[in-house]
Amino acid sequence: MKYRLRNSRFTWHFLNAVMFLLLNSEINAQWPALSTPNVAISTSVGNEHNYWACSDDKGGSITVWEDDRAADQDIYVQRIDNNANILWTAGGVPVSVIAGHNHGPMIVRDGSSGAIMAWKDERGASKDIYAQAIDSNGVVKWIVNGVAVCTDAGDQEKVYIVGDGAGGAIISWIDDRNGNQDIYAQRINAAGVVQWTADGVAICTATNEQKDICMVEDGAGGAVITWTDKRTDVDIFVQRINSLGVVQYAINGLIITALPTDQE
Repeated sequence: MKYRLRNSRFTWHFLNAVMFLLLNSEINAQWPALSTPNVAISTSVGNEHNYWACSDDKGGSITVWEDDRAADQDIYVQRIDNNANILWTAGGVPVSVIAGHNHGPMIVRDGSSGAIMAWKDERGASKDIYAQAIDSNGVVKWIVNGVAVCTDAGDQEKVYIVGDGAGGAIISWIDDRNGNQDIYAQRINAAGVVQWTADGVAICTATNEQKDICMVEDGAGGAVITWTDKRTDVDIFVQRINSLGVVQYAINGLIITALPTDQE
């Protein structure tokens, strides 16, 4: 009995090893030789950081990042195919290189092998939200250096983006216009035109801070948004917004957790 147990364990480990080798053989057939297993998205001077990626709908990916090659922080993007070939301009396509720091980009596929990205932008007196689209050939589609999503008073930051199922996107962010951290959202269509109330629809403007957004498209042109909420202690809340920019749940969201301890 002990012999069979050991033998069974040996067989299991052996099969795992064989599967590992087979998978690596398949990967190595598609990607560069094992001596150089990584593909450089950008090796420009300065630092590249705060990156995010999405599918290109063709087995490859599109990556956006914050880039320090110039005097301040800019936004660049690059696409690779399923054979690890760089498809666009070496070093990346500039998305926003206007004066002032651009931070924390996030990206979502547009369903046509391109993508839409949004970021926190400091070209003005405060931090604002901008967005840009890029097509499958690496050509930016909207206004040079991005479309303004929110430029209201106070700072807007910590952006989150999902697709709207129609070639556009829904963007949410943390907003200080009311003197504390609230949550707002905006929809932008495939042409780069904002669809809802100027500077965004209020998702939550309850007292104290709301932060740590997570969001998913709802399959009907809207989105469901969750966040950490400090209106009493630290809890988790949720809100849904439809394709027309109308919130669907109670004002300031529904509570998911109401325990006496913190949830975040």
